Amino acid sequence: MNRIFTLLLLVCFWTNPVLAQETLMVAGTGENQEVVRALAKKFEELHSGVTVEVPDSIGSGGGIKALLKGKTDLARTGRPLKDSEKSGLVEVKFGQTPVVFATHPTVTTVDNLTTAQILDIFSGKINNWKEVGGPDNKIYPTSREVGDSARIVLEALMPGFKDLQFVSKEFFTSAEAVQALADHEFTIGYVSMASSRGKKVTVLKVDGKSPVVGVDGRVDYPYLVPFYLVHNEKPSVLATQFIDFVLSSEGRAILLANGAVPVN
Repeated sequence: MNRIFTLLLLVCFWTNPVLAQETLMVAGTGENQEVVRALAKKFEELHSGVTVEVPDSIGSGGGIKALLKGKTDLARTGRPLKDSEKSGLVEVKFGQTPVVFATHPTVTTVDNLTTAQILDIFSGKINNWKEVGGPDNKIYPTSREVGDSARIVLEALMPGFKDLQFVSKEFFTSAEAVQALADHEFTIGYVSMASSRGKKVTVLKVDGKSPVVGVDGRVDYPYLVPFYLVHNEKPSVLATQFIDFVLSSEGRAILLANGAVPVN
């Protein structure tokens, strides 16, 4: 009888669903943080007993370092791997999103800025919204640190942006940058479209081009930040399943619903 009881206890122990749970860690940039969280939520719904952790931003470089140290299963980045990072790692591009210029809602009657106006605002040459058709109030520009994914895109593609002497307040995560725009009147900054979704900010056109992603995944806009998932040479089964889901038709639909363009 005692032997049977012991066996029953062992069966209960090894079949306990709590003990069978798996966790997948996906750490990295804030540019695609909310998109990956939306993907993770759906993935968990489809895979009972699986938890996908998407922590707050530690940056693309931080995610890669965490992956190399074995502290995350996947790194999420807003840029391709540097040559110095490629050894033993594999990147999978899964989408991209516009880098947008956005304002606090108090900036009324301004829905478009030219490249020249943007450069003058962030360098301090234009310091009142009335100079670009807005209210008679001081402009409070915000920006991201050197090496940020969104800033890299603008420095590479917007003529003159790389050479600016900024007069803006600098933020070090996407979440902080977006929240600053939502909280403080008459501010302007640049963030990824995906990170600004659902926030009380006004997204502007640039040179007449809208950054809004169409339902077909098309966008006629030049400033796009890429989304990557990075894994080591031998990813876990769960990591591979998550990447496959992200690239699936269901994953693509989630990207589109969150302001991102899926890869073809």
